[in-house]
Amino acid sequence: MDSEKVICIGSGVGAAKLYLITEALKGISNTVCAIIGARSKDLIILEDAMSSIPDCVFITTDEGTHARKGFVTEPLETPSTIPYLHNGGTGCQLQLADNPQNPQLASRWRLDK
Repeated sequence: MDSEKVICIGSGVGAAKLYLITEALKGISNTVCAIIGARSKDLIILEDAMSSIPDCVFITTDEGTHARKGFVTEPLETPSTIPYLHNGGTGCQLQLADNPQNPQLASRWRLDK
């Protein structure tokens, strides 16, 4: 199986399940980027643990108290440029990530290195 690029997104408690998922995806030679976030810095979970598994980790907080200000969907350029996207978030987050026409998906970071 060829290596694929995978983006894993999770915010709040949705970030918890990403640890095992990113570990498994990385274990089968995929290029994995994780985007985790929360409302504020004190609500970010597994930041240290996640920093050692994927190839890149992006952290967001809604009000900018840690790392990048914004929602976890904002680092995506567009979902259509990503072969595989695992979204561990809420219904609202899923809707934002699944809609490439949504203006909230404007590029903040280019993930296609």
